[in-house]
Amino acid sequence: MAPVDIEDVWDMLGFGRMQLAIFFTCCVLQMYVSNEQLGLSVILVAGAGELKIDNERMGWLIACVFFAQVIFGHYFGYMTDKIGRLKVLFRTLIMTILSSFLSAFMPEYWSFLVLRFIVGVFITGLAVTLLTYLSEFCSLALRPKVHNFVSYSIGVSMIYVPLAALSLMYLNVHVHVWENYEITNWRVLILINLLPGILGVCLLYRLPESPKFYLSINKHEEAMVVLEKCCSVNKGKNVTLASLGVDKVTQSRLRDSQIEHN
Repeated sequence: MAPVDIEDVWDMLGFGRMQLAIFFTCCVLQMYVSNEQLGLSVILVAGAGELKIDNERMGWLIACVFFAQVIFGHYFGYMTDKIGRLKVLFRTLIMTILSSFLSAFMPEYWSFLVLRFIVGVFITGLAVTLLTYLSEFCSLALRPKVHNFVSYSIGVSMIYVPLAALSLMYLNVHVHVWENYEITNWRVLILINLLPGILGVCLLYRLPESPKFYLSINKHEEAMVVLEKCCSVNKGKNVTLASLGVDKVTQSRLRDSQIEHN
């Protein structure tokens, strides 16, 4: 039997429970990305006095974070094609959460800047990969709609961060640690912004790698395993790919394993 194009397989499987789980996970990750990217401006206003951040320092801090995203965007795009979408998502998510968590406890400007630069480096992996990962589980017809709905998570983040900041302002958090160092509102806000990322770690842990990635590196058996799992989750355990007339899958523009890339 001739191989079936993977796009036709997605048309057969539809947008079921597997896609909903991946869609929800990507919404949570997109919200976390926006928390880190856009929430920094709120954090800096609150922490400017404690970290002695004037207008020049604030400009350098914001520029440094976005500069990290610009210079590492190409690298993480390359890595998603080399080691897989899920590995890049999971590893960069862990590193982003860890570096952001540490930045919440930095006592002065320069250590805070270094750690926020590291956040900018790893948040890039999430930003450039999550939509690719989601789209590779959806049919061509659904991809624009799915991407559009995921973008609403940015709006949710724009409500979440200011609302959390407003709540903390009324709480007026001041926990003395040593000498002049205190845990104050803006440090707690960084930790609150981490919550969608922590949820994202739990959700990503149970999701499969993209079958399109497996096909691109000539791992057809692994791709079939993922597709079989999607089939059982969406259609029920009694439905298999074979029962739908699919014994082997392929996709256009498969990578040539003989080509060496530099």
